[in-house]
Amino acid sequence: MREVIERHEAAGYTSCPEYLGAVALFYQKHLCRLQPWPAGLESSFAEMSPVIYETMNGPSEFTVTGRFRDWDVFDRLDEIDRPALIMGGRHDEIREDHLRDIQKEIAGSELVVFENSSHTPFHEERELFMRTVSDFLDRVETGAF
Repeated sequence: MREVIERHEAAGYTSCPEYLGAVALFYQKHLCRLQPWPAGLESSFAEMSPVIYETMNGPSEFTVTGRFRDWDVFDRLDEIDRPALIMGGRHDEIREDHLRDIQKEIAGSELVVFENSSHTPFHEERELFMRTVSDFLDRVETGAF
């Protein structure tokens, strides 16, 4: 999958069926593992503006060439002085080590990794996700954070 994506991006063939198939497989493993995808996720892809996406990101999310190419606020994470909940899925496209790096930079933040999710635990493990967020907000509101 990675080889196909990298080869096609290097050649500029991001509309090729082989490339699109590899991207679809990546999304099924690392974006949302539910089959079929929830309607809201489907519609978000269907209604996304390709002009805006390509302007901001480039033709692919794997190799950013658009305006987001040099945008990075990692070195400013330590400026966050409010309770923060960092979340991701075990099979997420955002690796756990990166989530941990983010969590370390935000003083007092918490990290939760949803074991049976990819990038959309709010779909994939909805009850646990909602309980996790609710518990976090309760602790923040009561000062127990």
